[in-house]
Amino acid sequence: MLEKSLANLCGAINGFEAVGMLEGTENVRTAMHAILEHAVKSARIKDEFEYLWSPGVQTIMVVAESRKTGAGYEFYYDHWYNTLHFKSFIQHPYHLKNLQDVFLVDFFKVFADYGFQYQQNAFSPTLEKRFPDLHRKTKSNFFQLMRNYFLFVTEEDFNIKNFDLGYFEASWTFEKDVETIFDELALALKWFYKFNYQLWKFEDLVKKRSL
Repeated sequence: MLEKSLANLCGAINGFEAVGMLEGTENVRTAMHAILEHAVKSARIKDEFEYLWSPGVQTIMVVAESRKTGAGYEFYYDHWYNTLHFKSFIQHPYHLKNLQDVFLVDFFKVFADYGFQYQQNAFSPTLEKRFPDLHRKTKSNFFQLMRNYFLFVTEEDFNIKNFDLGYFEASWTFEKDVETIFDELALALKWFYKFNYQLWKFEDLVKKRSL
């Protein structure tokens, strides 16, 4: 079943231009939806997901939205660059301070082993001007995440409701075979979900205590 879905994705991508935008988009979307469902099963996540899709000029995206936490997991194909991507925005980022060291060590080891990335989504020219050394280019995902967290929460106009810490992303070219891409997709989903689930648990506890 998985093998057929992977073959369908390859066929849909290879035939994308030949069949035209509408049919090509539908073929890719259908294959990606099936693969994302397989990834959820492979990651053994105890949750239910609603599957949505979003057409774009450059990308074809399928989103698995957690019914428990509300977090979305976006799997998309960029047909301009012929690349696949998977990303998830960090939910309830203020609770990052509550995560255990052992979890963060394991989490970022996976990033180092498989080339996953943390991406900043909000920028503050004021902070970059005040702390230029901290904003020099670095390959450390952990440093960038913690730097942004501490700088944002210590700003005078910090608003927890508008706190955007960015997202985690995995990207692939077709230099890798689709079987390897699937294995890494399932791994990324497993760990991105774990991260957001940990933050959601703290947010849920805060809400319950306020009742």
